[in-house]
Order: sequence, then C-alpha cells, then structure tokens
Amino acid sequence: MIPLLLNEIKLRFCQENIPRIMRCLELMPEDALGFRENENCNAVTNLVLHLDGNCRQWLLQHVFGNDYQRDRAKEFKENEVTQGQLLLILKRLQDDIMYNCTNSTIPPLENILQIQGIDTTVLGAIIHSIEHFSYHTGQIALLTKQSLNKDLGFYAKHKQLNS
Repeated sequence: MIPLLLNEIKLRFCQENIPRIMRCLELMPEDALGFRENENCNAVTNLVLHLDGNCRQWLLQHVFGNDYQRDRAKEFKENEVTQGQLLLILKRLQDDIMYNCTNSTIPPLENILQIQGIDTTVLGAIIHSIEHFSYHTGQIALLTKQSLNKDLGFYAKHKQLNS
C-alpha cells in the first residue's frame, strides 16, 4: 500500500502538476506573472509561492518530517519574484518530493496530525496536499490560457485519432 501511495505522490506532483505549472511559467510573459485581476484574485506568482508553502508544510513537514517554517501571509504579498526564481522554486520542490518519496518513510496512515489548526490523519494530509496542488494548478492553467489564448497541450501526447 505505501509504495503505491508514494508512487502516486510522485506522479501527481512531479510528473503532472509541477511540469504543468512550469509550462505555464515558460509560456507567460514575465510581466503577466504578477498580474491580479482585482484584490480578491491571486497572481500566478502568489499561487506558486502558496503551493510551495502549502506542500512543504502539509506534505514535507508533517508527513515526511522535514523542518519547515511557513510564512503563509508572505506567499500572498510577495510580487517581485522573477520567472526564473519561480521555476527554481518549483524544481526544488519537485526534487524534495522525489527525494522524500524515495528515501523517507511515512508514518502510519491513521496517525493524527494537526496542521494549521486542523486535525487530520497522515492519509488526509497527503490527500489534501494532492487536491490542493491540483486545484491551484488548474487556476494557473486558466490564467495562462486567458492571458495567451492558447491550448497548453497538457494532453497532446494522449490524444488518439478519432477519439
């Protein structure tokens, strides 16, 4: 069960969502990354910083036991991060997830954790991390499509003739 779960973590983060966000970052002009439609919307920059903080807190810290001090408020305030810096943040996160999935152990899935004042299990924290990351990946993809009016090609290699 645990090896299957670790493979799923690597798949969802490292082979699907992080590469999709990286593709969006590479396609978008640098000046569009910090754009907010209004004060209730987040810029791509803030979403990437938020995903890094959330994943490091929920998955890497609480599930895998890594040291991490999160500044959640800063994730939504910071706006002077370059495209290159965002790509490096995502690459570092991808590397850290792969390393932990390969070299660390997961506590029993039913163990209770408290994260951000929320009681959950180890399994719940993993599920939260995956669904939260996917949710914001979709937002970044939508912002990219709106900005560029372009198909991002996420499923191009999976398209079948006459599907």
